[in-house]
Amino acid sequence: LTRDLASTFRSAIEKAGMQLCFDMSPVEGEVYVDPEMWERIILNLVSNAFKYSEAGSITVGVRQEGSDLAVFVADTGIGIPEDQLSKVFNRFHRIEARGGRSQEGTGIGLAMVRELVRLHGGRIDVESRPGEGSRFTIYLPLGRQHLPHDRIVAAATAASGNSDIFLQEALKWIPEVQDAVRGLPDDEPVAREGCPTVLLADDNTDMRDYVRRLLSGSFRVLTARDGEEAVRLLETERPDLLLSDVMMPRLDGFGLLQHVRAHPELKHTPVIFLSARAGDEAKVEGLDAGADDYLVKPFSARELLARVEGNIKIAESRRHAEHNLRRVIHQAPVAMTILRGQDLVIEMANDRALELWGK
Repeated sequence: LTRDLASTFRSAIEKAGMQLCFDMSPVEGEVYVDPEMWERIILNLVSNAFKYSEAGSITVGVRQEGSDLAVFVADTGIGIPEDQLSKVFNRFHRIEARGGRSQEGTGIGLAMVRELVRLHGGRIDVESRPGEGSRFTIYLPLGRQHLPHDRIVAAATAASGNSDIFLQEALKWIPEVQDAVRGLPDDEPVAREGCPTVLLADDNTDMRDYVRRLLSGSFRVLTARDGEEAVRLLETERPDLLLSDVMMPRLDGFGLLQHVRAHPELKHTPVIFLSARAGDEAKVEGLDAGADDYLVKPFSARELLARVEGNIKIAESRRHAEHNLRRVIHQAPVAMTILRGQDLVIEMANDRALELWGK
């Protein structure tokens, strides 16, 4: 699995004049991983190695160290300054060093990797020398004793498609390919037929990329750089859920929320606010404005996925309930109406009620 995942980068690495090498030693015993999580771990590490290496090689290796499996990704890139080694796994920390193929990045990938490794009961370490390269090593316990018994299942063979996302991004870092794709949007959604659609509005490129990657395995994700761009997308798109940062230029999250709630076709769309403002006051302000949920940055991948899935399911249940209610009201043999709010606005009325009022 590890070799196959890393091999998806071979074409990009070789196009850049580099080598992809493997150092796989025999391992006694079994290691259990969540295939999708492991995919994200390996793709992030190899992607990072390629981003910060302009020549030489990238080596992916596996070996046994006592009761642990050690998996490493080593590169011959620019390396990491010593004063930044302790920060590389912090959310939104970006390596400050000259060189590399791109100075853009999630600033969040390594933080996510560490979190996913911890969910496997493991740990991740880094060694680096500026100008010589870096080596990230994951240590996972052998066997299954450290894992919940109900989570042990047969190996899955289906690919999630995340490798294509990482590969296309990596290809853009090669000068020849950059010329070919220049002008194309870097956040084109990965359409997945039949999946719910999520519109993400955030002016932070790192956060936008991070959330898109987290959700793209289960949702069709559209992205907007601010509220105004989101409004333009909403002219033609009807997402199942809106994820919006609160503080954005031109049109902020509150302005975007107001637009959605005032739109007859969008007003029932669930909205989740993303904000760096913690505390009950900020949360209450967002909920009072009409948001369905409020998530404080930084948040865990599992919490984000749970909130998105939960709010979409609630909205779907609400739509079904409203549909059934409309059917009951319109089939009722007597006049029936539904009034909402303090002003008693008519929300729903059947034909008999309209006849009674002379409408």
